[in-house]
Amino acid sequence: MDDTARWAGPGPWFRHRGRTMVLPLTLLGLVTAPAPAQQDDEASRDAALEEIGRLFGAQSKAAAAVERLGGKVKYDTRDPRKREVSVDFSHARLTDSDLGPLKDPLKAVPRLVLLDLSGTEVGDSGLAHLHDLTALNRLNVAQTRVMDVGVAGLLRALPQVHVSRRPRPLKFFPDGMIGPDDGGFLADWYSENLYAMGEPSLWALPREDRKAVAYRFLWTPSFRSPVAVRIVASGEGAVLHAVKLDGGSGYRGGKPASRKSVKLTRDQWADVRRRLDDARFWSLPHELRTNGIADGASYVVEGVEGGKYHVVHANTNPRPDDRYSRYKALCEEMIKLSGLDVMDLWKTY
Repeated sequence: MDDTARWAGPGPWFRHRGRTMVLPLTLLGLVTAPAPAQQDDEASRDAALEEIGRLFGAQSKAAAAVERLGGKVKYDTRDPRKREVSVDFSHARLTDSDLGPLKDPLKAVPRLVLLDLSGTEVGDSGLAHLHDLTALNRLNVAQTRVMDVGVAGLLRALPQVHVSRRPRPLKFFPDGMIGPDDGGFLADWYSENLYAMGEPSLWALPREDRKAVAYRFLWTPSFRSPVAVRIVASGEGAVLHAVKLDGGSGYRGGKPASRKSVKLTRDQWADVRRRLDDARFWSLPHELRTNGIADGASYVVEGVEGGKYHVVHANTNPRPDDRYSRYKALCEEMIKLSGLDVMDLWKTY
């Protein structure tokens, strides 16, 4: 277990209960502050040390309680400013009654963002103990006894939480290809939508069938229903499978609201091929995202052909270049062929 936490800023290493951190030199009194501010510095130092002791005391208690029940506590050291904590109980012998005593220790950890209960015996009554974990934003309850009622109750208390029901071994994207700097958040989000749609993993397809030819477009417009369009080559033509989820593409996968399969003609499949070539899909980088766009839509296209897999991830771009425009045209062609009633919405994004 990596129990290292680091505070940004100049200063020497300082150890507290076996953990290492950085404190500003002035807080440790190793650099003399200007005389008029001496009392303020001393007060700041005392307050900082008190906060550090409280934080590590809470995390130590939580870690001990978690480990007694077969779990692990992990600290994210990639961004010292966040100091995020995750708790992993996957496949531990954990029940609803075990979560009761854990409630207060976990609540005392201010940056507990991920809780993995997958493969445990936890059910709806166990989730009720989590309603006060206000920092939580991801919860995995795959392969548990949790039902829709329990999830609904949790989301009423913690609407920001992304609840995952996808088994951990089922991966839709290779590590680091979707949102490489976000700790896997976007990849998990898109994977949950695909799992809720009943879609297969195209990333796994080349290992199962090296002759397979398939392309899939996942469109997730903000606050709207996600849509997936998958085209699988068949003979001289292809078969298109389209599915649309209910609800908005926020943090919940939802359920399929509409699903259809259409056999494409040879000419229609040739048009898709031309769009792929025009976009130079297989030469595009994995990320075509534009920074600074709060709301909009995400456009993810995956391809499998010749035993290879490729994925491209883009978002709404108010100033598209030629490369982006050609990629967006490929996405639009696949949406049009699906026949889903989404083209009016498409134009708004």
